Amino acid sequence: MARATTGYRSLDPLTVQRKFGRAAEHYDSAAWLQQSVRKACYAKARELWSPGSLVVDVGSGTGALYDESRSDCWRIIGLDFSVEMCRIAQKRGCRVVHASADCVPFTDASVDGVFSSLMLQWINDPQVVFQEFARVLREDAYAIVSTLTCGTLHELIDSFSVIDRAPHVTQFAEPVAVHGWAADAGLEVAWSDEVTKIEHHSNARSLMESLRTIGATNAHSGRRKGLMTPRQLERLERTYATQHGVAQGLPVTWQILYMLLRRA
Repeated sequence: MARATTGYRSLDPLTVQRKFGRAAEHYDSAAWLQQSVRKACYAKARELWSPGSLVVDVGSGTGALYDESRSDCWRIIGLDFSVEMCRIAQKRGCRVVHASADCVPFTDASVDGVFSSLMLQWINDPQVVFQEFARVLREDAYAIVSTLTCGTLHELIDSFSVIDRAPHVTQFAEPVAVHGWAADAGLEVAWSDEVTKIEHHSNARSLMESLRTIGATNAHSGRRKGLMTPRQLERLERTYATQHGVAQGLPVTWQILYMLLRRA
């Protein structure tokens, strides 16, 4: 039975586009987590794809994979829904398409591989994206996917709950749900791994500024508009430090799911 994802998230796609567009110029210098996760996915990809393989990088951002994989001689085509990200990728020499992951502009069974790192959490209906991956992959071809899952930013979510009930952080899925969406789309989970990464910030303002720099701030359609008041920020800082603070500072948890998917 298919697992419906309609209504799972309520992100405003135009807001997501604007946030990543504004972040594009400084993205590479600030996105340490994205770089680390992408490199882990790339290491797995090198076990699969041979020179000349046609690979679509869905959520390609600034085209960093294209730079990193030059020696592998893959034919990479980037795909991103941010015009600004696409422009930077083009300057790198990457062939790139401005499009959304839920409507990949490739014909059926036309690519040798799909690469998608830390993009899926910005999609309202992930199962549609997996269906697109399955559609464009050749038979027995692989997709390498990473995404953030439940538990990510849980310290920030807890701390915001003392201020109001409005959504302040993107909703992240349980790994079992992500596996189910992939399976329902016709993709076999050939390998999967869950990794926890923790960073520390001196204060909540520093954390939120780091999220803003990479475009990863709240894009929920029901979010509160406008900036936090100084009093709200002070309360957030106090709550975060009291409930979660450690000697190194304020911890920030990232739950990452890695998946190797084969088109059955």
